[in-house]
Amino acid sequence: MNVHCVESIFFPLLSAGLLAAAGVASPAATQAAAPIDATKVGPAAAAPSLLGPSLAAPGSSALFASAWSDDFNRPDAPTLGTDWLLQSGAFAITSNRGAATAGGTQWVRHASANSAYDTTVQSIDFFAAPSAQVMFVALVAGVGASADNIFVKVQDNTADGAFDRVFIYRGINGSALTSPYFFDLSTPTTEGRMTVSFSSGGDTVDISIDNNFDGSPDELISASGILAAGMSLGTNFGVSCFNQPRFDNWQVGDPQPPVANFCTPGTSGAGCIATLSGIGAPSLAQSSGFVVRTNDVEGQRAGLYFYGISGEVAFPWTPTNGWLCVKAPTLRLALQNSGGTIGQCDGQMNVDFLAFLAVTPNALGAPFNAGDQVWMQSWFRDPASTKTTLVSDGLTFTMQP
Repeated sequence: MNVHCVESIFFPLLSAGLLAAAGVASPAATQAAAPIDATKVGPAAAAPSLLGPSLAAPGSSALFASAWSDDFNRPDAPTLGTDWLLQSGAFAITSNRGAATAGGTQWVRHASANSAYDTTVQSIDFFAAPSAQVMFVALVAGVGASADNIFVKVQDNTADGAFDRVFIYRGINGSALTSPYFFDLSTPTTEGRMTVSFSSGGDTVDISIDNNFDGSPDELISASGILAAGMSLGTNFGVSCFNQPRFDNWQVGDPQPPVANFCTPGTSGAGCIATLSGIGAPSLAQSSGFVVRTNDVEGQRAGLYFYGISGEVAFPWTPTNGWLCVKAPTLRLALQNSGGTIGQCDGQMNVDFLAFLAVTPNALGAPFNAGDQVWMQSWFRDPASTKTTLVSDGLTFTMQP
């Protein structure tokens, strides 16, 4: 894994407006459908003799800090390896992906992932089996204290080769946990990324389905009632499957803060170390109000901001001083003056990023979606430096609803 870019999945930050925009199935419409779970009736589909070739690797976006992960990029094997503890069924590594290889419900527990379910984000890429069959891929949280757990699955409920329904259960493919407890997908899909997080103090499960791995959710689902179930939950995590779907890029970790510093700033000729801060929230619902500020700039220096949407790098700005930290392509914002006093560290630069976006519809990355990440840095004149210019540290932020 590249040390400068962590692969991860969107975790949903939900609002009523965003749910509507993403085309989430309404509970009323969903409950009008027959609440049938095909994994609980009829015989399991026959196991295929061979899984198909690996598909092209999906894209990714750095949206949460992964504490435990597995990309399954290792030689084909009859098990998932020592990081996984088999609980039932059978799993294998096939073409750099995980694969369930038995029939019916199977599940496997990660050997070390350990965190409270309500403050943890999980994600997994799911792929249809080579032959059409009833199948699901599930994320399991709260494992270990009892038979209780929180079980969220995306399922092909009609055996037509496309995942079409999400269920939220108590226990391994167990009983309904929330109300409603199942949702039909607006657009059935043969593959995608499912991300599961929790809100309202752990009472609500928030689920996103990204059909094309572009970091923007195509379906957002939210359901409550977890706390009323009175479960005895542990702190471990797992993956479950029905029949022979494939899966990849499993991750468990804490959500990345919406705003965070990164990178090492340079020191100017006057001894100033410029650092960035974010004031307000990068909310797409607003046309202003998120200000990126550079403090401790030398006074009366010309400077500007630049940003990118592709991650971070670490290239020396000079052989001994400062780093270029934003990965290309980048976009430069308007030139400004730091004010303050020449030779002192009382200069300052500011930009309202939301106001900039409001008047720059063709800006790099625009139009932004909730969950998109931005990396920003400031540049300014420093005649005493080797290049006569210097850079601050970096600020990364995740666009909010």
